[in-house]
Amino acid sequence: METRCSKPPTETEWQVMECVWEKAPCTGREVWEWFQGRTTWSRSTPLTEQKRGPAQGEA
Repeated sequence: METRCSKPPTETEWQVMECVWEKAPCTGREVWEWFQGRTTWSRSTPLTEQKRGPAQGEA
């Protein structure tokens, strides 16, 4: 059986995954609140990354 490898996660994706792993279970709002003051990201950045993970088979 052939295993397909997806591209490695970006630094942003890693940061969001680490937050979710640390706080799980958590909501998108809780992830956003965790990043406030730590980054200059807009509110949509961690939310978008949370949506992408499952689509890429990472979550």
